[in-house]
Order: sequence, then structure tokens, then C-alpha cells
Amino acid sequence: MHALGWYSACASALVFPLLSLVALHVMGGPPAIRKDWPAALGLSAGLSATLLLLNRLQLTEIAGVLGGMAVCAAGALLLPRKAAPSATAPDHRRALRAFWPYGGVLLLIALERAAPGVHDFLGRSLVLSGSQMSLRVLTSPAMALLVVAAVIYLKRPVALPHAMLLRRAWASCLGLFAFVALAQVMRQSAMVTAFANTLAGWDGDWLLVLSPLIGMVSGFMTGSNLSGNALMMTVQSTAGDHLGAALLFAAAQNSGAGHAVFTSVPIIVLILTLAKDAAAPESSGANSLVREHHLLAFGLRVAAAIWVVLLLTLWAMRQLAG
Repeated sequence: MHALGWYSACASALVFPLLSLVALHVMGGPPAIRKDWPAALGLSAGLSATLLLLNRLQLTEIAGVLGGMAVCAAGALLLPRKAAPSATAPDHRRALRAFWPYGGVLLLIALERAAPGVHDFLGRSLVLSGSQMSLRVLTSPAMALLVVAAVIYLKRPVALPHAMLLRRAWASCLGLFAFVALAQVMRQSAMVTAFANTLAGWDGDWLLVLSPLIGMVSGFMTGSNLSGNALMMTVQSTAGDHLGAALLFAAAQNSGAGHAVFTSVPIIVLILTLAKDAAAPESSGANSLVREHHLLAFGLRVAAAIWVVLLLTLWAMRQLAG
């Protein structure tokens, strides 16, 4: 896992600077890019460097959280010290309260790893095992997330619209489990092996071009990094193993699927659902359809740029490794 995290961080190192420029373009177009590109590239490069460092230190599970918090803190230091006269004074306590759940997750994971024997005991207590994989439930970061979520709820209970949440989530959850089940069926029936062996017979350069594209298509189709990896990770690693670069191709799958998820239709529908909740009542359904079309087209253009960046990075990694 730590090796895959390191290779994935290397593969995605140039994606974050690209996305920072895309964000500037969305917020203010070319003028915003010309004005703020040094800060955007500096912060995104800092995120890439932090992820590389944390994965090198084998802190893969918390690399994303720590990297994001470090970049947020650095960005906060770049903000103006004094607000405009008409602006509302910032509420620093409220800002700190917004970050405490992340700190709680990090603290629980750190305590689990630091306490002598606790990590080993939890790792043996509840293990779900299959023919070729296993899940140590109690050492999963999901347990820390569950504990922090429970504390938040107990501290300030809220009435949740469970029926509405279930209506919105059932399709995504069903699709997630369906793709995981499909991946297992493909593996047990040797379809994955046959596909991987076919790819392994291709020229290495063409296979390197195809690998991040396969990862991105799997993430786009499933709307989930987990489902995309479950569907195609074995294919990628097996094909890469024939070229002596199993981890490189696994990283191409992991990074490609992870970045393409945000272009997928399920995520676009989720974004539009959240936007609809905050929109004015007079917003029409026709406008939502137009926005969905535009979001999909924009996302595909960004995904194409990400594929080019991933391809260049993976090619450089292979040259350095060879």
C-alpha cells in the first residue's frame, strides 16, 4: 500500500498545478490566471510536495488530510492581514471549529499507531478475508471517521431527512456494489487474466499510453475511485507486471480513476443536487439540464488535459526507473 501511495503521488504531482490553473480560469478567466498564477502554482506544488513527503514517510492513510491542511494553512497566511472596512470581521473560532474533525481523525489514527501493541491487536480482531485479499476493519481509516462523526452528532444532534437521503444515495450505492461484484465475477471467471494477457502482448509504449486512459475511463464509468480500481486494478497490475512495471501501471490506474471521478455523471448529478438545494425556488429544470451538459463537456476537456499530464509524468517515471 505504501509503495502504491508513493507511485500514485508521483504520478499525480503535476495534476494539482494544472487543476489550480483550471480553478483560476473558472473563477476569473484569463485575467485571474495572469494575476494569481504564482500563488496558485506555489500552493499546488506545495500540495504535491507534501503528498510525496508523507508517502515517503509511509503515512499513506493520512497523507491527503495532512497535505490538505498544510496547504490550507499556507493559503491562510497569504490572505490580507486586514479586512476591507466594509467587510465582516472573520470569526477565527468558527474557522477552527470547522477544522477540528480533521484533527480528530488524525489524532485517532496517530494514537492507534503510536500506542504499543494496539495496532497489531486491532489488526487481528476483525478481519474480512477472501481468496486473494483481506480487510482489517478496525485499522481502517473509516473507523476513525465513524468515531468522529458519532462525536459530532452526539455533541450537536440534528434531525436528518433519512428518507430523502436514501432516495438520493441508493442509486450511487447500488452502482458502487454492482461494479465491485462485477470485478469479482470478472476475476473469478478469468476474464481479467485474459484481458491483462492480451494487453501485455502490446508494445510497451502503446500500453503506457493506454494505461492512464483505462484508469480514467473506469473512474468515469463508475463514479468511484474504489469501484474503478476494483474493476481494472488487477488488469493494470498484471499487464504492467509483464513489462516489469506493475507498480507504475497500478499507480496509473489509481491516479487516473481518482481524478476522472470528478468528471463522472454521478458526481455531476450530486453537484447539481446540492446546488439545487441552495438555488432560488424559481430555478427551472431546463436550466439544470443545460448546466449538466455544460458541466459534463467542461469536465471532459479537463479530463483530457489531465490524461496528457499523467501520460507525460508516467513516461518520465518509467525513463527514470529504467
